[in-house]
Amino acid sequence: MNVADNPSAQLAEAMEWPHKVLDVSYSAVERFVFQREEPNFERLLLLGAAPGRKFLSPELFARNTYGGAADMDGERRNGEIEAGRPLLLTSTLFEDDLLAAALAEDKRMRLSLDAGSYLCNFIYYEALTHFPDKRVGFVHVPTFETISFEDQLNSLNALMLAFMSADAPVPAAHRASA
Repeated sequence: MNVADNPSAQLAEAMEWPHKVLDVSYSAVERFVFQREEPNFERLLLLGAAPGRKFLSPELFARNTYGGAADMDGERRNGEIEAGRPLLLTSTLFEDDLLAAALAEDKRMRLSLDAGSYLCNFIYYEALTHFPDKRVGFVHVPTFETISFEDQLNSLNALMLAFMSADAPVPAAHRASA
């Protein structure tokens, strides 16, 4: 995927929440996930660019697989992300009732069952694995030609406000086992 102006980075920088923009590389993802002392967050919303999508796409699952495409450093990975781990992990951020309400209210969003096989899926899988007691979710965003910057920003901020109002702990059935 070649995205000259990454809409996910621009949206993260404009949102009302603390954020970190990562390089599009496996090493940047690993530094973010593995080199954290104690996570200082309760909820983590990951964003990634999906230029072929027509909607903002909350992802329900992350898969234990690499897709083989090179990152910005030229590194390619294939096979399982973590041998012996589950094939699929489920979002811990997107509670059924809250997500259903958000999707019903915002026609710019469509649920997705496929986080892809590139760095978006990689960071999602690793975050779900390594932050089992945190609420973790991922949203793919289209280009601004598809949905304007302002509309995407409004949708993402509304989604975050809904999730920030939910106080429930991560359900045990959704936790990744270490």
